[in-house]
Amino acid sequence: MIITSALYIVKLIMPIFVSKFVTGPKPMSYFLKITPFRLLWCMSYVVLIYYTPNLIRKDGLVAVPTYYNFIMGLVLISNEMLSFFMLLTLFAFFCRLSDPRFGGTYMTLFNTFFYLGFLLSNTFILKLVDLFTFKKCSNDDLNSCSAQNLKNLCKENGGSCVISVDGYYIVVFMSLIVGFVWYGVFKNIIKKYQSLSISHWMINIKRPVAQTAVESCLIPT
Repeated sequence: MIITSALYIVKLIMPIFVSKFVTGPKPMSYFLKITPFRLLWCMSYVVLIYYTPNLIRKDGLVAVPTYYNFIMGLVLISNEMLSFFMLLTLFAFFCRLSDPRFGGTYMTLFNTFFYLGFLLSNTFILKLVDLFTFKKCSNDDLNSCSAQNLKNLCKENGGSCVISVDGYYIVVFMSLIVGFVWYGVFKNIIKKYQSLSISHWMINIKRPVAQTAVESCLIPT
């Protein structure tokens, strides 16, 4: 609860300090600068999750020490700051590109595509974690527990299916590699889009000739 409240406080005060960066003509430059740090920071989650069972257990009992809460809070708040800063730069870029004649609609379109990609990738990653997670029966190494009948067989023989390879760690390293490859491929493309003039993003609407002729008659001489 305390950590969650701290995360909301971070989101509340961060715009005050980063507004001068995201309101400039090139907000995506800061997005690109933060991206490598954000990618590398995911390794702190890997280390924390890997050592958590040893840190919160003492003599077979779960006892969460105070220092563990501080470590977890530091990891979560630091990640939230990096993530939120990148989000602000992205929204600032969307705002800069939006045609003021259709501001709300334009921004909604950008945000829709952004969140659609965000949610679809999350769903895909969660599926990959299950795909790369491997189990085996605790009393039968030949039983991979890969199907329901094998799980039932393991349970009938007095065993339980335990994780032998955790797909979370595999997917994190795969995502880290993909992230740096994406960064290398799209870095210059993003810079190119950012350098385009505002007129490049404007919607060109051609007015009907008849309507133009009528309105020209209404202009006072």
